[in-house]
Amino acid sequence: METSRPSLRGPRPAAATAPRNGRHAWLVWLLASVFVVWIFAIQTAYAVI
Repeated sequence: METSRPSLRGPRPAAATAPRNGRHAWLVWLLASVFVVWIFAIQTAYAVI
């Protein structure tokens, strides 16, 4: 069952560079949304001060 999860020492390093295969898509979206929210929070904080 090694194909169900990405292995760091696997023979397919392309899986880490292609996050749109369905398994890592949620992680990419989560990181992107957190980054965008963090940027907007910083801009809002500087605008309020």
